[in-house]
Amino acid sequence: MTRQPLVCLALLLVLASSCVSRPVSAAAPAAASAPATASAPATALAPAAEAPAPPPTSPTPERESPAALPTESAEDAPAAAPAPPAEPAVGPSVVLVRGHGALPAGTVERLAALPDTRAAVPVLSGQVWLSGSRDAAGAVVDAPAPGFSIPLDVIGVRPADHAALLPPELAGSMATLQPGEALLGETSARLRGLGPGAVLDVAGTSLRVAGVIDDAGVGAAEVVVDATTGSALGLGQARFALIATDGEPTAFRAAVDGTISGSSQVLARDLGRSPWPSAWREMLPQAVLKERFGEFAVRPGSGRSATLEPGWTDANIIRATVPILGQVTCHRAAVEPLIAVLSEVEAAGLGHLVNTGDYAGCFSPRLTGPGGMVSRHAWGLAVDVNAAANPFGAASRQDPRLVEVFQRHGFAWGGNWPRPDAMHFEYRGP
Repeated sequence: MTRQPLVCLALLLVLASSCVSRPVSAAAPAAASAPATASAPATALAPAAEAPAPPPTSPTPERESPAALPTESAEDAPAAAPAPPAEPAVGPSVVLVRGHGALPAGTVERLAALPDTRAAVPVLSGQVWLSGSRDAAGAVVDAPAPGFSIPLDVIGVRPADHAALLPPELAGSMATLQPGEALLGETSARLRGLGPGAVLDVAGTSLRVAGVIDDAGVGAAEVVVDATTGSALGLGQARFALIATDGEPTAFRAAVDGTISGSSQVLARDLGRSPWPSAWREMLPQAVLKERFGEFAVRPGSGRSATLEPGWTDANIIRATVPILGQVTCHRAAVEPLIAVLSEVEAAGLGHLVNTGDYAGCFSPRLTGPGGMVSRHAWGLAVDVNAAANPFGAASRQDPRLVEVFQRHGFAWGGNWPRPDAMHFEYRGP
């Protein structure tokens, strides 16, 4: 893939026409130091053995899983102040409702009918393929090789409705979003090196970048469009809904839970008042994933198959020998954490919790389904352990002690997702 270099003065400034083109390095950036969100006790089962990863060899994808493949103020106000400062405006309390795939028909309408609901705002979500981009001056920035495209995580919203849930500093750019325009999440803009006035070529159309918005307002999506444009891009039905209330949050959450209780594949999560946590999903947002572990272009094949650009694979995917499982093929950033997990499990005498004959791989360039998102296995960040015993969609049969060690070392677990994927442990970073 060929990406053109940009020398940019600042994230939100329009790039000058004197900027030169830049290729994207195939090597992944260093993993960020932000803590993983998965909760886990601080005590270890046993001290983890340190073991360096062996030198890289020519990696090949491992066999696919048999399952279907988500401060306080510096100073007090002066005593002589004539009046206390005005309190900042705050938005409503929001509950995020999400499902596996599209929300079941009627879910948003039933939630909108709750007595204390102020707004029920559906959010479309999906992936589009970026075939090229240009900065505000018309200089080419992204130019994947022929046949390859860059996967982008996109959401589609009703701009005025979504803006009403945001604080004033975020609401303006959202409320004025027009068909044919796009907002970039701040991480996405930094990753792309693009700002207002840039153009994205996606799905046979061109989107003009109208602005950059804080990740916290849009679930760290790479690209935000209005719902009409989202439908035209093929995003389909809503996968999320933001349910807002001015009522008592605890009682409202109970009402939401009661409304969705009939579907085991719909989950609710308290976001509170905006700005919200940047990640709406249990998985690391794709923009953050790319920033930590690298971005690649993809050539989709038939069904779920995909081919990654060779330079990225050569720079980031290695073979290594780890305790219990033996040889694995993973992203180089995930190898030492995996060694730490399995060393601790082995030292605690719990090696039997991992069935070596039921390991279903790590690196496997593929989509989550035909026409679906790029799988985290394509980054070599996910390992499928005890796969046949924990098929996709079934309740977990993993031992909680094994799950706890994985989570403590920076792996998210799929066992608590709207549609469980209990075999799946996905490295997010330390």
